[in-house]
Amino acid sequence: MNELTQSKDGYIVFDESGTCALAYGAAEKWFKTYDEAINYALEKVTKNCELFKDRIDFNSVIVYEGSEEFMHQSHSIPCGKVLFWWKNHK
Repeated sequence: MNELTQSKDGYIVFDESGTCALAYGAAEKWFKTYDEAINYALEKVTKNCELFKDRIDFNSVIVYEGSEEFMHQSHSIPCGKVLFWWKNHK
């Protein structure tokens, strides 16, 4: 795998949907491998693009490097090197 996308700690996918992240269920999910993280992120992007046809909403999906421990403590988003960032708004 490309050394620029390898992470010994794993990857975190942050999914922010809606105008208010907490009300709409912003969530993070940790993955050990890059492929798992990217596949999950692309599923979220595809779903958000379909939903955008029926309602205008603000969405973003970020994949960044991070360990599973980050999931159990306060941290900024993203708190690691960003590998993928999609959003449908400025």
